[in-house]
Amino acid sequence: MKTKPIYLARAMSGRNKAEVVAEASKDRISCYAQGFTPLDPVAAEGVKVENKPLQSTKKQMDVYWYRDKAMIREAIAFVDCTPHLKSQGVEREGGYARYFCWIPVIRVFPKGQLPPEGSVAYYEDDIIVDDFAKALELITAKWGTQSKRFKWRLKMLNRSLFKFILQQLKELFR
Repeated sequence: MKTKPIYLARAMSGRNKAEVVAEASKDRISCYAQGFTPLDPVAAEGVKVENKPLQSTKKQMDVYWYRDKAMIREAIAFVDCTPHLKSQGVEREGGYARYFCWIPVIRVFPKGQLPPEGSVAYYEDDIIVDDFAKALELITAKWGTQSKRFKWRLKMLNRSLFKFILQQLKELFR
């Protein structure tokens, strides 16, 4: 059986290392239990369990930034595990996944903290839930096979590619 890699994005900078590692570990275990291969920056960076803020150096980011983009390209889905926290990194990674790589974007809010129905998340993201296990079930149902991902991508191309090309041509002559 082919693996189903998913990218686990989460706010990291400035957060307590021990909390970030605990959250990421729990999510990775859930992924493996459901047949997914977690692509997790926390594990990839070897973040240690310490009660101090996580902050990467410029030298570290010169490596992490490129590696994270490669993991996103490898993934069948992008899962934002901390959409309730402001993170410029996760924000931009989600945009990269959705608008450049055309990978489904899933937002997993804390239990009972879903955004109101009028939130832009319901218009621009593919799944909005407040349960990680439910997110994994829905990813499997919607994109769990190569055939399902192929059909989803074709629909995305059909509704987006012509509009994209037209917009680019307009911009050339603006």
